[in-house]
Amino acid sequence: MTAAVHGDLPGSVATDAGRNCIASSASTPRSLVYKIPPYFPAAGGFGEKDAQFLAENGVNAVRLGFAWNAVEPRPGVYDDAYIEKIRQTQQLLAKYRIYSLVDSHQDAFNESVGASWSGFPAWATYADGFPVQPNPGFPAVYFTSPAQNQTWANFWRDRAAPDGVGLQEHYAAMWAHVAERFVDQPYVLGYDLINEPWPGWEYPSCFPKGCPRFETGVLAPFQAKVMNAIRRVDRDHLLFYEPSLTNDFGTPNWMPNPTGDPKAGMSFTTTASARSTPV
Repeated sequence: MTAAVHGDLPGSVATDAGRNCIASSASTPRSLVYKIPPYFPAAGGFGEKDAQFLAENGVNAVRLGFAWNAVEPRPGVYDDAYIEKIRQTQQLLAKYRIYSLVDSHQDAFNESVGASWSGFPAWATYADGFPVQPNPGFPAVYFTSPAQNQTWANFWRDRAAPDGVGLQEHYAAMWAHVAERFVDQPYVLGYDLINEPWPGWEYPSCFPKGCPRFETGVLAPFQAKVMNAIRRVDRDHLLFYEPSLTNDFGTPNWMPNPTGDPKAGMSFTTTASARSTPV
């Protein structure tokens, strides 16, 4: 099955045979992502009554976000207690037959380079002395901040972390570690590999015709690393790759299936102006 998810939540998952499995998002926040330390929904008060409310109002899927910053606070060191907090929320949702799309979430990388919260860790943030300013706030910081764009450029170049291991290798290994905790969970819809990846300095070339070089030559190989790492521990759950964030602003989509995995699909955010080309 090759699937495509539309919107910030799982939407209509379309199979090759043309069948649709509707994941309803009525009466619920578009994502269940807690962006304040300690970065898990229960810390913000999400509990039994909330899950019951969602189910009673027709919701059967949520996007359950976690922070790489919290999973791997230091290079190669994982906080399993944090992952367990995310898993407990997933199991609570499953009790009410609500599927979770487990999502590695970020919005502009890290607060040190203009993000509204630190989804990605400070140790993975290399701005090389570039200034954060001008910083008008998220999401405009993507377009204005030199530090923001240099940080993404270093991530796409797979710069070595403080322990000498590439940032992308850390990210893929982190995802495999997370997936191990969900491999036996039937109410996990799948894994959303990275929320709204930004091209970095290359972004001007993405307007108005999209980012074919970045998406096929940089973003797809990166997400292939993540997909391959997850598949070593979980052969069954769906994998959802994402195109460039510029797709949210209306540029065409050139994103291929990074590995050709038949249990993979594309997840993208829709806005009033967004459009995408067939892939």
